[in-house]
Amino acid sequence: MVNVGDAYFKLGEFEKALAYYVEPLRILQNEGRKRSEAVTLKHIAAAQRGLGRLAEAQVNIERSIALVEDDLRDHAGSPELQASFIATLFTFYEFYGDLMMRLHAINQKAGYNLTALAFTERVAGQLCSLEFGTQSWERRQWS
Repeated sequence: MVNVGDAYFKLGEFEKALAYYVEPLRILQNEGRKRSEAVTLKHIAAAQRGLGRLAEAQVNIERSIALVEDDLRDHAGSPELQASFIATLFTFYEFYGDLMMRLHAINQKAGYNLTALAFTERVAGQLCSLEFGTQSWERRQWS
């Protein structure tokens, strides 16, 4: 069903895409498949962004990133192995940064640009720490 949702998404039919993402999300949550749940939440956030529902998209991409980072922390093992998984996170991080800048364009006084900057700095700092083996991946605290 997610593939059907992806097809509708590519056609720009975001509402139909959402309809095809919701049921698989419930199934994945019930099965405890965190990585697949995170990807599906990212798809939902993308469809919501396409519909201009940016606040909802923010909630879902933040949930998605938290799930992916938890999965990384729980299953990657050593800092070296964690670093090898980071590449899979970049699309999630790029999406988040793009969403923050879209929100900033709508409300420049809300500080979304600063949120994006702080997020980018946190990720960069953790990547450097992993590179030098000084710490493992930390959980993001959403404000």
